[in-house]
Order: sequence, then structure tokens, then C-alpha cells
Amino acid sequence: MSIPKRHHYNPQYYLRHFENDEGRLWRLDKETGKVVCGSSRTFGFQKHWNRLDNPPEGIDENWAEHRLAQVDDAAARVIRRIVERDPPENIAALALAISFIQNHQPQIRRGLKEQHPNEVWDWDEDTFLIREIQTAMNVWQEYDPINYAVIHLGGNCQKRRFLSASNPLVSYSNKDIALLPISRELCLILNQGVQLAPIGNGYMEADGDEVIDGINRQIYENSWQYVYSSRPDFESL
Repeated sequence: MSIPKRHHYNPQYYLRHFENDEGRLWRLDKETGKVVCGSSRTFGFQKHWNRLDNPPEGIDENWAEHRLAQVDDAAARVIRRIVERDPPENIAALALAISFIQNHQPQIRRGLKEQHPNEVWDWDEDTFLIREIQTAMNVWQEYDPINYAVIHLGGNCQKRRFLSASNPLVSYSNKDIALLPISRELCLILNQGVQLAPIGNGYMEADGDEVIDGINRQIYENSWQYVYSSRPDFESL
């Protein structure tokens, strides 16, 4: 069995759909303002991010990575079906993957250390990883929508693109919907409230540039650190 050498916190299968036709992807670091060009392969990994350095007895050091790989495989199939216009009714696999992305980030650890130093002062990297996986497993249903719709770039918007970010889900404290870009051309509307009228599993064309710009601004503002684009221009954000 091959042992993973590099590990991700923004999965490669997810970022791949935001590359341009030449397989290039640009990343903006909001903390520094620096824009760099790479690909889903170079941006979708962080060395040893999911490896247990001192695992409990009976658990392999790659226990977390092997299980997260199963989650990623299932989520990748969901995204592929939506991109190929064969949307599944059930997207629980994608919801589980999003729960891992949202709850397993460097920014999460940084925030815990800054805001709750007394509670986490003795946590090592293994403890953080195990707690993050446990949290993701416990709350994943919060990301599983009742139904969803897909916003796509229509014929008048072919030169536009949707952005993504290090925490790609845009949720609202006062709304029962969330936004999730899944490619440079597609963004999901997730209906998470029973009181809402059913959205349906349909495809809706973006109604002009203002809609696209509004979604992209929310993705940018929601991002902890990184913003991803199929083009190098971030100046308008």
C-alpha cells in the first residue's frame, strides 16, 4: 500500500473544477495581497496535514488520510455528476466533505489557540486532527440540504467566472440557504430550511453580471485566507 506523502485541506478534486482550460489556477492570499499561479495539484495539498505523528495504540499514522480519501472519492462523484448535468437527488456525500473542509483548516487551529488558550494549551497536532474529524462527523448533517439548485453562467456571461475560497461555503445567520461554488461556471444554492419553498434540483442561468459579482464578493469576504480563480485578476473584489 502506498503511503501518502502530501495531504490536503482544500481537496484537489474540488479545486480542479476552478482551473482554466490550460489547467492553471490563481490563488490570492488575503493576508498579504500576493497572487500566485499554480494548479489544483500544487494548491490542493499541504505536506503531512492529515498524518498522525504519534497515533494512539492500534491506529496507523495514515488512519485519518485513508478515511478522508473515502470521503473525497464520494464527494468527487457528486460534483462530477452536477457538472455533467446529471445531478443526484441526494448530495450527502458532498455535505460530509464540506463539513471536513469547514472544520479542518489551519485557521480553525489558529483561532482556538488565540481564543481558548487554556483549553487547548496541551493539544498536539494529533489531538487537533482527531478533534477536527470528530467535529466534522458530528455536524455534517448541518451541511446536507433539503434540496438544491445550480446557478450556471449563461451565454451572456461566458467570460465571467465563479471564485472559490479556503472555506468555500457561504452561509447566513438569518437565512436558511447557503452558497457553494463547485466550479468556475457553477454555484450551488443549498436549501437548508423546511419553511422555504422547494428550490428543486434545477439549473438556473445567472441573471446578469450583478448576480455573479455579488456571489463572488460574498465568497471573497467569507474567505479566511485564500481565494481561488481561473483568472489572475482580483482587483475588482
